Amino acid sequence: MKDIEKEFYIYLKNGSKEPKFLQVFSDWLQECGDIRGDIIALKAILDSKKIKEPLTIRQQLRKLRKLNRERLELSEFLSRSTEITWKHGFITEVKVHHYEMFGPSAQEKLLELGLVITSEPFKFLMKLDFSCLLLKELPMWIGKLTQLTELDLGGNELKSIPEWIGQLTQLEELNISGNELNEIPKSLERLTQLRKIDLSANNLTQFPESIRQLTLLEELNLNCYLTEIPDWIGEFNKLKELVLCENKLTKIPESIGKLTQLKKLDFRNNKLTEIPDSIVNLKLLNFIDLRDNDIILADLPVSFSKRFRSKRRLLLGET
Repeated sequence: MKDIEKEFYIYLKNGSKEPKFLQVFSDWLQECGDIRGDIIALKAILDSKKIKEPLTIRQQLRKLRKLNRERLELSEFLSRSTEITWKHGFITEVKVHHYEMFGPSAQEKLLELGLVITSEPFKFLMKLDFSCLLLKELPMWIGKLTQLTELDLGGNELKSIPEWIGQLTQLEELNISGNELNEIPKSLERLTQLRKIDLSANNLTQFPESIRQLTLLEELNLNCYLTEIPDWIGEFNKLKELVLCENKLTKIPESIGKLTQLKKLDFRNNKLTEIPDSIVNLKLLNFIDLRDNDIILADLPVSFSKRFRSKRRLLLGET
C-alpha cells in the first residue's frame, strides 16, 4: 500500500467525515486513471446539495458504480454466495452465504473465494462474515487479510484456530462462538486492538491465558465449561460487558471489583453461593444476572442490593 492508501484505510477504519482528505484521495485516484476517484468526486458533489441537475449526476454515478462492480468479474457461484458492501467505490464488507458452501466441492469453492478476496479490489476489506458455514478448518488465505477489523467465525465446527490468527493485528471484533474449541491459540495475544471477543459455546474449561494481553476489551463472552475465574480478570479495566453464564463457576474473585467500567454482568446458571464485597465498587453497573445460582438477595452486600432496587436490573432466582 502507498502512503495515501494507508491514510484512506485509517479514514475508513475511524469512520472519519473529513471531506478534505477524501478530495485529495479522489484527485490521486483520478490521476491514476482509477474510476473510483470519479465515484468519490461525484458522490461529494451530490452530498454538497449545491448542484442544479442532481438527476444527471445520480445517473453518471450509477453508471460508474456499475462499471466498477463489473470489473470484479465474479463467477456465477461467487455472485450468488457472497453479499458485498461498498464504500467510496471500494469493497469494505463480505458476507458468505452458507447454502453455497456445502457439499463435496466446498474446499474448491473456498479456494476460489480466496483468490478473489485476496486480490486488489478487496485491499480495503474490513469485515468478513464466515459464520454458519459448517467449516471444520479455516482456509489459510484469511491470514493474509491483515486489514480486517471484524471477523465472524461463529457457528462452524472448528476444533482449533490456526496460529496465523495472530497476523490479523487490526481486528477489533472477533466472534468464534458456537464451535468445538478446546483451547485458544497463544498468538491471539497479539490482537491487542480487540474491543469485543465472543468465545461462547465452545468446549473451553479454563480461562484462555492468551486473552490476558487484550486490555482494550470492552465486551467478553465466555459461557463454556469454566470452573474458575483468574485473578487477572481485574486487568480488563475497560470492560463494559462480561458474560460468564452457563459455566461451572463456584467463586468470583475479589478482583472483579477493579472492573469499574462494567455496565453488564451475567453469571446466570453457575454454582455460585456468594458474591464478593468488592462488587460494590462497580458504580456503573446497571444490569446483573445471578439466576440459577444458590444466591438470594440477603447474600448480597446491602449497599449493592439497595442500589438495584431503583432503575437498575438485578435478576435472582427469587425474582
